[in-house]
Amino acid sequence: MSGPVLAPRRVRPFAWASARFAAGLAIVLPFAITIGIVWAVVSFIDKAVVPTVKPVLPESLAALAENLPGAGALIAVVGLIGIGAFGANVIGRFVVRQSDRLFNT
Repeated sequence: MSGPVLAPRRVRPFAWASARFAAGLAIVLPFAITIGIVWAVVSFIDKAVVPTVKPVLPESLAALAENLPGAGALIAVVGLIGIGAFGANVIGRFVVRQSDRLFNT
């Protein structure tokens, strides 16, 4: 015995295209939103950092920092790493010195 005979499926072009369009949006939209948010954050950091450090930079670097997107964010990250390294070193020495003094007395 054979199973029931199914009628051939009718393809509706508009339904097919709209389903594929929705699938494409579901794939592309998260990437587009992420890129937009990253761009906005980097632009915000650039607008805050570049005018602050511009007087300290040599003229060639100041021009580069103004015209290169992300330069302000890069300057901020490098500055924060430098401050963190300095702080860890200075605070680390203080803690070691205090603990040595505590245990040696």
